[in-house]
Amino acid sequence: MSLIYCERWNERLCKPIGRLGADEAKVVHESGEPYAVASVDEGTGHADRVVELAMRSNIVRVNFLDEYNRVEMIYIFGPADGRLFLQDITTYDYGDVKKYLGMSRSRVVEINEFNPDGTGVYHYKGPDERYSQELSLKDDRSLDLHWEAVPEFGDYASIARGKRSGPAVPFG
Repeated sequence: MSLIYCERWNERLCKPIGRLGADEAKVVHESGEPYAVASVDEGTGHADRVVELAMRSNIVRVNFLDEYNRVEMIYIFGPADGRLFLQDITTYDYGDVKKYLGMSRSRVVEINEFNPDGTGVYHYKGPDERYSQELSLKDDRSLDLHWEAVPEFGDYASIARGKRSGPAVPFG
């Protein structure tokens, strides 16, 4: 796996838009301007994760891609108490379709919105049903795994791990 830095990542084409060298991306990171970095398999050219960073506002979005370049999960981290808090987890289910589909064409979308105080909202959007439900943290649970340090340039493994309770998977 290798890293590709860019201004934006096009999931449909699985290609960078406005490709940046590592030195250029570091300058962009330090300036707080938005940029993206993709973890790409050199043999296939397929990205499995794309991290979009806007350091000035401390917003980080992580897209997890499947073998058809479809977004299957998104994490959105926002600023809280000098760190980042995982505030949204969105998953997309494309059913039995074995080709690229945009997120709007997924069969089911589930969105979990979290607040640092343990409250939140769960949204379900399926083919025949839509509903929302308020969430509150159970006494035996914790949101500790939702907190991340603001990433330094090049250090994306922890923030881009799909299973929050597991170890960080190498990024790149």
